[in-house]
Parts: sequence; C-alpha cells; structure tokens
Amino acid sequence: GTKETDILYKRYFINQLDKFNKKDLEDIESLLDQFSDNEIYDFLTSKITIPIKFEGIFKKILNEN
Repeated sequence: GTKETDILYKRYFINQLDKFNKKDLEDIESLLDQFSDNEIYDFLTSKITIPIKFEGIFKKILNEN
C-alpha cells in the first residue's frame, strides 16, 4: 500500500474498531481481500461507486449510519 492509504486505514478503520461488530469486521476483511488500496481509497473519496454488498459498511465507516 501507500502511505496515504495507511493514514486512511488508521483514520477510518483502526481508530474506530470499537464501533464495529463481528459482521462488520468480516465485511471489512472481505473488502480488503477483494479490492486494492487504490480502489478502497476511491470508494472512501466517492471517486467510484461502492459495490452494493459493501454500502452498509461504508456508511458506518464514513459515519453516515
């Protein structure tokens, strides 16, 4: 990954671990397995459309839920 995505992961995932339940963590793991750092960055910054399967977890990550 890149330094920028490491910073994003810390901000969006690591610093918020306490708000995720087991299913959320499984979804995050699946997300990290399926997509590159650049793709996840693009999802977080709304440059590309988030796959429907992951919309709920992104809403939670982005504090929209």
